[in-house]
Amino acid sequence: MRALHPGGTETTMRLLQMAEAHAAPASNRCALDMGAGNGEAVRLLEGQGWKATGIDLEPGEGILWGNMLHTPFLEGSFDLVLSECSFYITGSLEGAIGEAWRILKPEGVLALGDVYFGTADEWERMLAAHSFCLLELEDITDLWREYYLACVWEGTAEAFCHVRGKGCRYYLAVAGKERG
Repeated sequence: MRALHPGGTETTMRLLQMAEAHAAPASNRCALDMGAGNGEAVRLLEGQGWKATGIDLEPGEGILWGNMLHTPFLEGSFDLVLSECSFYITGSLEGAIGEAWRILKPEGVLALGDVYFGTADEWERMLAAHSFCLLELEDITDLWREYYLACVWEGTAEAFCHVRGKGCRYYLAVAGKERG
């Protein structure tokens, strides 16, 4: 079975390592995977000691049904929000980022791997416009191209992402919630 995002588990573990470096140490840390799919990242989070929940419009086993633009969670519910290859396909990248900000605790961390049509500086400015401070960024566009071309070859690319035109980048980003 093909991974649901570029690099599969290895990329998820890299993103989690990046997030761990910036997450506040505490017991009973809560994480949400927005766009959790089959729950692989939720299981990885649990293996790292997080109390993890996942939501998706097409949930797998142990994953709740949920819309990333309007989650059922209270404001300030999570220490970490993780999302991979999901915010862009909501049709409102900025709406998903705004919802992540809403449900994160003060000084919570957003760990995001996704496509973006712009430079790293533009990505940082977009996050800052939503009261996030970029803490770490890694460009894995080459890995994204390999992944996307494999999906095109298999005829599955349109099922998960309508990538348009040139200038598409894929970033792993960790951002901290600033007080609004």
